[in-house]
Amino acid sequence: MAPEQNRPDRAGFVRPASLREMAGLLCALCLPVRGTCLPLHATGRRRQASPREQPQRSGSTVQHMITVTAGILSDGDRVLICQRRAGSPFPLKWEFPGGKIEEGESPEACLHRELSEELAIEAEVGPEMYRTEHRYPGGFAVRLLFFRILRSSGTPTNHAFERIEWVRQADLCAYDFLEADRELIERMVRGEVT
Repeated sequence: MAPEQNRPDRAGFVRPASLREMAGLLCALCLPVRGTCLPLHATGRRRQASPREQPQRSGSTVQHMITVTAGILSDGDRVLICQRRAGSPFPLKWEFPGGKIEEGESPEACLHRELSEELAIEAEVGPEMYRTEHRYPGGFAVRLLFFRILRSSGTPTNHAFERIEWVRQADLCAYDFLEADRELIERMVRGEVT
């Protein structure tokens, strides 16, 4: 008799009922910062990992590294922050808008595309202002590239988040940010990164 579908077997493994469901479980592991794998779920096809997504060796284990861009939009002393949806990986955590770099895409082009999709704005992406790498429990890692947004046209409209808010830079530590963003947040509050 086969183990019951969608319940852990004796070894603790969940057996998904379908390949699409299995892909959803994998996407929750490999795309923790920006949600589901849109190319896979939108088309039902699997895509090849780009060089930016290739697994990285760490000691004797292989860790999956993805590269993500994020934009720092300012309005005077305030910056725009976004809260992840309740049903997404890392539910209700705060982050800066942006997303995962697609195959053949530059970081700047990625951020321009993501800001258009998520917030319906056209942005002029400025220089990279901060870079960090973070390893989450469970074997995946993220490389985050933060860019200053020099100008944008249009009013940010929420198309992808639970909420968006303009927050004073000095108040950023009061929000529950993703772990990978916290080092930058602390530096911004101290005035080390502007």
